[in-house]
Amino acid sequence: MNKSLPVAIIGGGIVGCAIAYELSINGYKNVAVIERNKIIPGLNQSSVNEGTIHSGIYYPKDIMPLKAKLFVEGNSLLYEFMNKYNLPYNKAGKLIVATNPLQKEYLDFFLKIGTENGVSGIRKISTGQVKRIEPNIENVTAAVYIPSCGCGSTDALINKIKDLAQINGVTFILGAKVVEIERL
Repeated sequence: MNKSLPVAIIGGGIVGCAIAYELSINGYKNVAVIERNKIIPGLNQSSVNEGTIHSGIYYPKDIMPLKAKLFVEGNSLLYEFMNKYNLPYNKAGKLIVATNPLQKEYLDFFLKIGTENGVSGIRKISTGQVKRIEPNIENVTAAVYIPSCGCGSTDALINKIKDLAQINGVTFILGAKVVEIERL
């Protein structure tokens, strides 16, 4: 297909669909998403990930300030979006456990990063609290609990974002391979 598109997004995964949606709600017209698979979600990165909703504990502000900020903001915004559109998720939280004194130092590292980044509800918890959350964990000497972590249905999320983008006029071209791009 030889086609001139003012805005072409290559890839209809979570990132491609989200970019298309954001452009469509911000006044961009003639936006197209080109996806090599015949369906969205396809069979690539987005559709095979586990749907983890990350909290922002892995990125120190002094080394990766943008990731430190955006993961925390994105966590909150993703839950808002999923609630608004009644998409399935499980906000189960995350435990990082130590089973020996050396690992306890790593807990302090993650607690410090999470606290500095503004991760909601992050805290150290007792071994008794760990057992109440997850009784199958053994030999815990200390733990950090991050209640804002969870997982959601990636397919449901991608489909909802795609549907919203289509409502706003985005065109999805499926089963198409991009072989050349020429800037006009």
